[in-house]
Amino acid sequence: MAEVDDKGSEAASVGGNANRVEGHRFKDLVDLDALEKIMERFSLATGFTTGLVSFPDQELLFGTGWRDICVKFHRACPDSEVVCKQSNVALTAQLRQQRTLNVRPCEHGLVDGATPVIIRGVHVASLATGQCLFEEPDPERFRAQARQFGYDVEAYLAALSEVPVVDEARFKNGLSFLSDLAVMIGELGLKNMKLMQSAGELEEEVGRRRKVEQELLDHQDHLEELVESRTAELKRSNQDLEQFARFASHDLQEPVRMMASFSELLARRYAGKLDERADHFIEHITGGANRIKGMLDGLLEYARLTAADQPAASVDLASVLNQARDNLGLLIQETGARLTSDELPEVPGQESQLLLLMQNLLGNAIKFRGEAETEVHVSARRQDGEWVLSVRDNGIGIEPRYQQRIFNLFARVDRDGYPGEGVGLALCQRIVELHGGSIRVESEPGAGAEFLFTLPAG
Repeated sequence: MAEVDDKGSEAASVGGNANRVEGHRFKDLVDLDALEKIMERFSLATGFTTGLVSFPDQELLFGTGWRDICVKFHRACPDSEVVCKQSNVALTAQLRQQRTLNVRPCEHGLVDGATPVIIRGVHVASLATGQCLFEEPDPERFRAQARQFGYDVEAYLAALSEVPVVDEARFKNGLSFLSDLAVMIGELGLKNMKLMQSAGELEEEVGRRRKVEQELLDHQDHLEELVESRTAELKRSNQDLEQFARFASHDLQEPVRMMASFSELLARRYAGKLDERADHFIEHITGGANRIKGMLDGLLEYARLTAADQPAASVDLASVLNQARDNLGLLIQETGARLTSDELPEVPGQESQLLLLMQNLLGNAIKFRGEAETEVHVSARRQDGEWVLSVRDNGIGIEPRYQQRIFNLFARVDRDGYPGEGVGLALCQRIVELHGGSIRVESEPGAGAEFLFTLPAG
């Protein structure tokens, strides 16, 4: 993860440097047009509004999916617009750290939520959603508000009737997605800032480097924001995630190829001509392109799983385990891992999905091995009309704070020397859920991990 500090945001207004980080404006560090297009698709898929507001000056950088009650009434009337801006200040002023969520009613009676974009301790913007209700509104309150600001009462109440009443937990899940995206915006902003600072140093040696680098940056901003972000709301909503993934996969193919082509061009053209630092930058760009490709492949696989039919055929899990062992043969041979199993049952399901499930769990058990000889054991027991299967290893284990988030799409645990895209366990969970089961992990650091999942007994 990039070094986006989550210190306090007071520095944003010190010395006249509002919305600036080390002299760089927030607008210059993020591709706002690309980000707005992504948020338009988010609003289309989920029905949630979004807004990106600079901090502390509260400039609205863009908004998507906004309700008529805000656009045609609250924001259209100068007197009530003042109230809107006051509500924005109250909503965002106390956001001090990354992933902080603030949910509160605005002064006009709707519910809003916001989360900060922080770069090196500077709160430079806030990503918001809202313009909704948690419970049915009081018409009298809004009639009085219409009269106060001179609105057409009936037209105002008609606009109010279009404001959705949403479940509070669902709203917070959506805001949690925006929180993760805000972290990505901060990370990318910091990366872009460093690239800008280094561009001047490299310009004398490579005259064309600045132009090529800018072409890469034009595409980079929205790519990693979209691919690395994870969201509980979209992960749990099959229909929304399937639509979201189709949009993403289509738009990302060409930019990823372009990133890879430019980085290879730089490496070939200036091989042996740049200093070590320049070579490092090119290597970093190439690695980023490959990582994005891996994430894209995972996203496509996940989207295909969400669209899969319900399982029907009888699958022999012993045969599935043997196929997974064969597919992992080279890794098993290189590591000397020892795989054992109890007698495994037949279950109703889709063989290709269960093979992917078993292969991912076995692969993780071998990859996250400890210093001792790697041992992985697969077992099954019948319980309450279903099968409880276990994949147990003696590897490095998982810290308790990570044990819930590891199943989220693109969630990655910080483990030096253990690369990954954060897709495998999300796929495992989705496969198990498609088969009507659930999956969890029991682990202690240094004592191995046991993944337990349930499948129907047929």
